Amino acid sequence: MDWKNYYQIIPYTDHIFRIASPEGVFIELFVGSHHALLLDTGFGFGDLKGAVRSVTSLPLIVVNTHGHLDHCNGNHLFPGYPVYMNENDWPMYRENFDPQQRKDTLEQAQHKRMDWNSENYANILPEDLDRENYIHAGTRELRPLNEGMVFDLGGITLKTIEVPGHTPGSCALLHEQTSELYIGDAANAHMVLSFSGSMDNYKNTLKKLKALDFKRMRLSHDTDWKEKSVINDFIDCVENADPDNYTLVASLFDPDIKDYMYIRRGYKASDGAKPGFASFIVKSKLGE
Repeated sequence: MDWKNYYQIIPYTDHIFRIASPEGVFIELFVGSHHALLLDTGFGFGDLKGAVRSVTSLPLIVVNTHGHLDHCNGNHLFPGYPVYMNENDWPMYRENFDPQQRKDTLEQAQHKRMDWNSENYANILPEDLDRENYIHAGTRELRPLNEGMVFDLGGITLKTIEVPGHTPGSCALLHEQTSELYIGDAANAHMVLSFSGSMDNYKNTLKKLKALDFKRMRLSHDTDWKEKSVINDFIDCVENADPDNYTLVASLFDPDIKDYMYIRRGYKASDGAKPGFASFIVKSKLGE
């Protein structure tokens, strides 16, 4: 499997790289003077390790922003390297590596819906994927990721910020040299509070972020930087998303599963495609 057939490496600086793929999630790679850090591992369908090693041969640290399958299912590709995740998401992570769940993930990836404003589904699996190896990959041993933990890579220090809401254990990394925050899925133009996600936790996290000293944010499913000021829109969205007023929308992974969409007052579902503000919150029906 040639990583170039699936992943695209986008240099941000000489030491920071974004890795894009048909999976629809961006993976961040930070390269210091003595260590490198990979933030999330995506679905793990392609040769992600090959992509990373095309950039750096330094000892690697893997950090998962949270336990959803599109951010940690590639952990098995990095045996021998430490993998960090907040303990509140460990049960979710283990469920992702159940063989039947992995098989279901492959089947769903053959008709993945790319966003809630489209009825188009795409097959995001590489043709040469070893499916049996993927299904039976097994979990990696995880290390706890907690508030205030700092990763010193040499010239780059990344500080852990706990940002629960999207999941109970969601975490972000603050680049202390640039004051840029890499936030995973903890806040988004269309926020998903799936499974055990909580609106109250999300609102508290937004207030925490508003008080935090940083310049701008990187989101895992967005090509552009988000200025810190957009948090005000996120807060307005969660305060004006009426839990008694919702519409049912097809899940991104299965058109037969319906999710609840709570729309920000004064907006409509299609506003989620516009950059710069939050317009709706989706709560997975699976969490009921």
